[in-house]
Formats: sequence, C-alpha cells, structure tokens
Amino acid sequence: MKLFLLVLALLTISACGDSVGEPQPTADSNSAAQVYLGMSERLLSELRLQGRAPKLEHISTALAVAMYAQIPDLRLRFPECDAYLQSLYQGFDSSVQLTHAELSEQYRNGDALPNFEAPICYHIKEATVLPLLIRATVRESQTGAVNTVSARRHALKAQAHFNIVQQQVQRK
Repeated sequence: MKLFLLVLALLTISACGDSVGEPQPTADSNSAAQVYLGMSERLLSELRLQGRAPKLEHISTALAVAMYAQIPDLRLRFPECDAYLQSLYQGFDSSVQLTHAELSEQYRNGDALPNFEAPICYHIKEATVLPLLIRATVRESQTGAVNTVSARRHALKAQAHFNIVQQQVQRK
C-alpha cells in the first residue's frame, strides 16, 4: 500500500509537470483529503514510535506530495489564491531538495512566493511546506536520530492547517 501511494504521488507530479499553468479539477477531492489525513496520522504515529529516518523521510515526502496533488483543485476553489498557489505549485519540485534552513527562508518567511490576499492561501502553503520541513529535518539528521519534538510539532501544525483548508472547502 505504501509503495502504491508513493508511486501514485510521483505519477501525479510527473503528469502535472506540463499543465502547471492550467489547473484541472480533481475527480474526487474527498479522496485526496483522506490520503492527506491518513498520511498525516501515519507520520504522527511513526514519530511517537521514534521511527527510523528513512521511513519518516518517505512518509513526510508522501504527505507533501498528497497536498501538492490538491493544489490544482484548490486554485479553482480559491481564485483569490491563484497566483500564490501557482508559484507554490511550480516551485514544488525544487523545494523537495531544499535544506531546512532554505525552506524556512524561502517559504516560511515568504521570499519564494508572492503576497497573498486571503488567509486560506497561507493555510494551503503551510499544509504543503511543513511536511517538507519534516523531510529536511530527517534528511539532515547526522546520526539517524531525528528531532522528533520539532518534527511532531511541524506535523501537528500541518494537520491543523489542512483541517482549516478542508473546512473552507466544505463552505464553498
């Protein structure tokens, strides 16, 4: 199942590469939301169990990809975020390789994205970037021991931001 989700996520990334400019609505945004929530719970569970770095890196990457896959649909639902989300979407491939410090500087502090008009844009960005911060933290751990306190905090924040996004989607 894990391998299937990762392959599906990677296929989504490669399939969307040429259509960045034109968002296409997803067939079932509820299933995409369920994938994100399931991966989020799995990441938190692994963090509680002091999971090993490769597994945590894999799960946090899959979580970020699950959110990335929803951006085209979210651009349609929240046109006030279109330019902001397009920038986030276009920069995703390169952001996966950034260090924790680079991610914090470019995405958390807003240097890599245009200004946004609506708070929902921020929540979508946080639900996408926080799993990447976890991935970077795991990848940068020298001994294989991961700072699970920081990673868990990021995972809980990502889940909270995602829940806000889902509440706004329900209202539309």
